[in-house]
Amino acid sequence: MTILWWNVAGGLNAKFNFVRQIVDDYKPHLLFISESNIKIDKNNKHLGISGYNLVVSDSNFSRTACYVKKSSDFVTVTKGKGSEIIALENKNSE
Repeated sequence: MTILWWNVAGGLNAKFNFVRQIVDDYKPHLLFISESNIKIDKNNKHLGISGYNLVVSDSNFSRTACYVKKSSDFVTVTKGKGSEIIALENKNSE
């Protein structure tokens, strides 16, 4: 299982091509991104990556995001209402 974390510094929109390259190269189960700077009220479909769900924290200006491989056993437990917390759980672990 591969879990990666990156502080994108400058926002996901500005570094999306690099993020896509990381996903293509490493095919992680989870890729956490801090300083993602995603405005929740905007259409963010352009940040989608085939085979992954994009989970963002539950705040107006999301600073935390995570790409979750669709074929993995990870599900979102909480997005920390109004905070920068994303909690995931492996549904097949004890």
